[in-house]
Amino acid sequence: MGIAAGGLSWRIAWAAFAAIAPIAVVLPMLLLSKQDGFEYGRRIDIRKEFSGLRRREAVPLYGLALSFGATNGTYLSYWIEHISQSGGLPGVPSELIGPVLFIAFGLAGCLGLFTGDVVERRGLRMVLLVLFSGSAASLLLLAFLPGSWAGTLASAALQGICVMCLSAIYSFWSQRLFPNIPAESFTAVLMLYAAGSVIAPPVAGQLGSALGLGPTLALFGAVSIGSLLLVRRVEEAP
Repeated sequence: MGIAAGGLSWRIAWAAFAAIAPIAVVLPMLLLSKQDGFEYGRRIDIRKEFSGLRRREAVPLYGLALSFGATNGTYLSYWIEHISQSGGLPGVPSELIGPVLFIAFGLAGCLGLFTGDVVERRGLRMVLLVLFSGSAASLLLLAFLPGSWAGTLASAALQGICVMCLSAIYSFWSQRLFPNIPAESFTAVLMLYAAGSVIAPPVAGQLGSALGLGPTLALFGAVSIGSLLLVRRVEEAP
């Protein structure tokens, strides 16, 4: 937000993140050791590692990861564009729309810290029901109220909550289903999530050209509603 307010180039932020990125590679190499079960240079048989992931109980997990990847990827690709094309937010320069929404997105996402406690008390199925209903509401609010402060802030906050809570859920849900291969199972879930977030935005872009961004975002809200059918198949932990 400071970069936008100061009239600085977005390239400065990108350069800063690029400079920091190597830390994510170097730190694990320094902190992990063979005593932690990590061996450099170990050959990995991908087919063998992932062969144990074919389980009926995991179908809802995989489907919901793909679904939310598609809806969230579309949301983040077009939320600012849709609001800007609809006249923007009253009193906010167009270049500050993104930072304002990301603040709401990030602050609300902090509620994801309580995901485990809520799932333990209310059950996984109920929490997923609420989250995918919230995802649908987020997309519909953005679709139909792009010029409303209340509507857009509520939309961004709901999306932030869904992102953070579902990220936590996918982590411990995959570990619960595959206790012997938790890293591989979570990787598979992330791959499906990433596939949805890569494939869906170009499709949404084509639909947006034909129908408009509002109806397109509403259609992806319907995808979240349709995902509730998978929630019904979720098995609670014993």
